[in-house]
Parts: sequence; structure tokens; C-alpha cells
Amino acid sequence: MIRGVLPAIYLDDVRTSTTAGLIVANEIPERDTTNASTASSIVLEILSTLPTGVDRDTVRIYVEGELAFEGGAAPEFKPGFDGPGSAVVALAPHDLRVTIDPLEPFASEELVAVRVVAEDLGATEAIDFVYTFAVEDVTIPTVVSARATFANVIRVTFSEDMLAVSSSGTGDALNPTLYSAAFVPATDREAGVSSAVSSVAAVTSRVFDLTTALELTFGRAYRLTVGAVVDDSPNHNAVAPPDNVADFVSWFPPDWPTGRRFRFWDMLSDYDREHDTTGDLERLCSIYQDTIDLLLWDCDRFPRIWDIDKAPIEFIEVMLADLGNPFALELTESKARKLAGLLIPMYRQKGTDRGIINAIRFLLGIEVTIEQYIAGCWILGVDELGVGTIAGPPPGADWYTFAVVVPRALTDEERRQMRAIVNYAKPAHTHFQIVEPYVPPVIDHWSMGESLLGTETELHE
Repeated sequence: MIRGVLPAIYLDDVRTSTTAGLIVANEIPERDTTNASTASSIVLEILSTLPTGVDRDTVRIYVEGELAFEGGAAPEFKPGFDGPGSAVVALAPHDLRVTIDPLEPFASEELVAVRVVAEDLGATEAIDFVYTFAVEDVTIPTVVSARATFANVIRVTFSEDMLAVSSSGTGDALNPTLYSAAFVPATDREAGVSSAVSSVAAVTSRVFDLTTALELTFGRAYRLTVGAVVDDSPNHNAVAPPDNVADFVSWFPPDWPTGRRFRFWDMLSDYDREHDTTGDLERLCSIYQDTIDLLLWDCDRFPRIWDIDKAPIEFIEVMLADLGNPFALELTESKARKLAGLLIPMYRQKGTDRGIINAIRFLLGIEVTIEQYIAGCWILGVDELGVGTIAGPPPGADWYTFAVVVPRALTDEERRQMRAIVNYAKPAHTHFQIVEPYVPPVIDHWSMGESLLGTETELHE
């Protein structure tokens, strides 16, 4: 006995309709799809839920506002839409399937609108329905421009949003191995540094900053070559020659002193220069000049290192360490610069009430007051007898204890930081307490006749 296989049908999508009359269904490409092929044919079915069926003479199909198909006794596909695959098929007993094969492919990322107009044979129902689909992205991205923004930074701009997920991903715009910057000599006597790219940072989805492993030779012609970096479309179109290169001029220090002449080649004797017939000596001097220019640039920048407002943040950290910064706190760049300028005044106020108050205000932004446990008393050997003197208590810890009064309750981290600041700023022989506002606890009192006796109840008068 041979067992047969039951017939089956697979449905990709099911839509319900309460409309009695004509409907458009089974579209290819599907309505609202976002990745249709540029070579797609348009297929759709006009279905009738009425016994009279579709009046084929009334069927009109428009593509992007242009009439593509006109029904009738002799259905006609209009020029441009009459490719070899164009066909109309009657689906018994009432329906119609139309295939439109455009002669020209759709444009990349084009949004195509299809409009279907039809009536039933009884002329009681009509349809004028529009749906859309989007064409896939097949545009090859290009390198729009490259420009140097610093001695070792190149900013590259692409024509499209690029894939930027991982610095090690294949075709990823963040992968530094996909870029190279090559020196383009104007003459065979000119030398310059060519460098690989060490890291990439995204500025926008189309703009990326490339950091080179070496500083490029100042003010020279360079060419950036980009490997198979891909865009972020589903097709991942890759940059390809010849649109994967961009020429640019390397960065030159904007504050280079006007009129400076420090060319190693000019320092040679006339005899050496005149007898350099091969250009090898001048090329060697060009190599030396590259290093010399970098050293001169470092010398020009050196005064900025001591300027708290202009120095790079790493030098601010060195300044703080050199000044013996006693505060192990996380500081913003702005606050670190201010602290570098205020540490010496803080040292001068160390051991005073004002010094403690100022340090807490600057580092924590909290305004505190200092209260001495014993103040205004007569001290033997220090004060003179007079009207209004008060004899103090006997020697003890209270003489050397003070309170730091804060206006609000502190968090655990604020309390830890404040203790560290006060320990640094106070006189070494003194003690202190941090006094915060008292917040009374919430207590559920036990009321006669309403609560049961328990472990956490409390009598309330």
C-alpha cells in the first residue's frame, strides 16, 4: 500500500478584509517592502468578492504616476513597461493577475508607488488603491573628501552612511587596517612620511577621524586610500576604485613663526649643494628636515604646557602630582584645571576655618560652617584678666574639637569625601565631627484598641 501525501499550501502572509467588492492582493514586490530588487517586475492580482467579477475594460495601473497598463478587449502595456515578462492572466471566474516588466531598472533606494483603478462588471463597486515599496540600496559609496585636522589626524567623509560597529570588523569603517596615507612627492628630491592608520573614531555616520601612527610631514601632498569599507545598507555595498582615494595637504602648524628660516639644506655649503647632481643629498636633507620641523613644533608648544587654561589634560594631571595633590577625588577637566591653580592658596589656608570651608565649597559644592566646641574662654597664660572673661573647662579633648555643620543630609560618598578634605585641611592636633540635620525616624505607634501587641509596637501618650 502506498501512502500518499496530502496536498499542502504555504502562506507567507495573511490579511483580512471586510471590504465587499474589489481588492488588490498578492503583490510582488510586497507592499511596504524596503529591499526590492532594482530589476523587479511588478505583479499584482485584482480580486472580486462580488458575483459580477472584475470589469477588465476599466482596469488601469499606474507606476510612479505614469500609466503602465490599460485593460480592455486588447490589454495594452504602455512603452517602457512592455518588457518580455509583461502579461495579463484571467483567474477564473472573476479575478485578474497583471505582471508589468519595466524595460529600465528602478533607481537605487527609489520609493515606487503603484496605483490600481478598476470597477466590477455591474458598475456597483470601484477601487482606486495605491501602495508603495522601496528599492534596495545598490549605490556604491565613495570617498567624498579627506583633510588633515592635526599633525596625525585625517578627517575622511563618505557619500553614504557607513557600517561602523567594530574596529576589527570586515569592511567596517572603524577598522584602521582599511586605510593608508601615502606621501606624494612633487619631485624625486622630496621626502616625506607615509603612515598606517592606528585608530578610527566616528564623528558622524559619514565622517570619521583617522589617527595615523606617525605625524605626517608638514604641508605636503598626500593621498588617502580606503579599502573595501561598506555602507550600512542590507547589501553592504563596498567602496571601490577609483572612488576610494582622496588627495589632501597635510596639516601645518597655524602658529608657525612668520619668516622662520631653519632649512637644513640651506645650512650646507654651496659646494655640497652644487655637486649634488643625483639629488640624493637633498633628499637626505629633506628627511632630516622632517624631524627638525617636529622638534621646532615641540619647542613652540612648550610654553603652552605651563598655561593651565591651554595645557593638554595630561599635563594638568602632571601639575597636580607635582604640587602634591592630596585629594583622591574624581574631577572633571574643568575642575582639575581650577584645582591646579588653587592648590597653593589652599596650602596657605591649611589649618584655618576659612581653609576648610573653601576646600569643601570648591571640591564638593557644599557651603559649611565651623563651630568650635569651646570658644571665648579665658586661657591661662594667654588671655589677660578683664571684664567678661570666662574660665574654661579643665584640659581635655573638647579644647581641640570642632564641628563641621552642613546644611543638608549627606550621601555616604559625600560624607567620605568631606572627611578626607577636612582631615587634610584641619590642624594636625585637632579632632572634628560632621554635624548633619537631624531627620527623626518614622515610628508606627501602638494605639489602644486598634493594634495588637508585637515586637515593634511602642506606647504613645
